[in-house]
Amino acid sequence: MAITWTSAKSKLAALAIGLLKFLWQDKIPLIIVAVATSLGTFWIAPVINQTFERQKMQATYVLENLRELNRLISDIYVDVSAISYTVAAGKIAPDDKVIHARENLVRLNWKLIETASMLSREEDRRVLREFQESVSAVVSALNGSLDIRGCNELLSRVEVMSKKGSVVIATIGKRADLGVSLSQPVSH
Repeated sequence: MAITWTSAKSKLAALAIGLLKFLWQDKIPLIIVAVATSLGTFWIAPVINQTFERQKMQATYVLENLRELNRLISDIYVDVSAISYTVAAGKIAPDDKVIHARENLVRLNWKLIETASMLSREEDRRVLREFQESVSAVVSALNGSLDIRGCNELLSRVEVMSKKGSVVIATIGKRADLGVSLSQPVSH
């Protein structure tokens, strides 16, 4: 005699209903309470704890990356502003600020490569690509002539980079459900 799927389902449903009726009684045997408590303590709780720990580690990783992105953008903005103010005062662009800005741009490019792994949606990757293009524009302007016109162009490109960086940070924060939202670009 073959058991069909429908009859197996009905027998399973009858067993579940019988079990529920038994457990709904006022006097549940102590062994059932002890077994359920043991299962909850030794099997279910560690699984839940492990899930929360993994989520906490992921959130910490994402937050640290967002802070680093924000810091690099801010540092580049400060360096470029110092270069522009010096040139506007009729002096030559300070080498130490130019070198520091270049170093931070290299760090920012590396951070963007690392950040790309956090974004799986095509829309998010497009936002990141636009940011990378704005970073490349800053690099080009920094490598160009650093006279007054060149510094104005550099400062303008850093403004664009800053705004696009804020969008990337907000996008990653939203995807990671961290409540991160930067409505204003990083600026000083």
